[in-house]
Amino acid sequence: MVVLGPLFGAARINGDIMGVELQYPDIVGVDQWKTCKSVTWWSFIAITSLSIYGGWGLIHGRNWSVVKRAQVILWFNNMVWSIGVVLLVPVLTLDVAFIQDPEFLGGFFESLLMSAISAGVWTTYLSKSKRVRATYGTTNYNLK
Repeated sequence: MVVLGPLFGAARINGDIMGVELQYPDIVGVDQWKTCKSVTWWSFIAITSLSIYGGWGLIHGRNWSVVKRAQVILWFNNMVWSIGVVLLVPVLTLDVAFIQDPEFLGGFFESLLMSAISAGVWTTYLSKSKRVRATYGTTNYNLK
């Protein structure tokens, strides 16, 4: 949430943008594409800031509330990224014909599924791990 997620996220965005620009070289000079890239990067910065906040709480906190906050941030960030950035940013900034492309829609649903799986795995780990419980304690949650 603090280092690897943001680094891998930035690398993926950069790779995706470069891939589109290699596939469609004429898009580089299009204003809509420039807007799409800017909104994507600004959204990434906002989501990454929230992720760092959640991770920072895990690093420095020692109570169960920081774990719950991190879980909420994981779900929020993953769903906002998939729905907001992967779907809405292109819909609002690019040509509608591009958005109707089955490859684009497949990428959106793949992103949504992978985001849900990732958030689910990390939420389960944070909820069930003995190491997490030993570090942060538990409240009245049923954690067996």
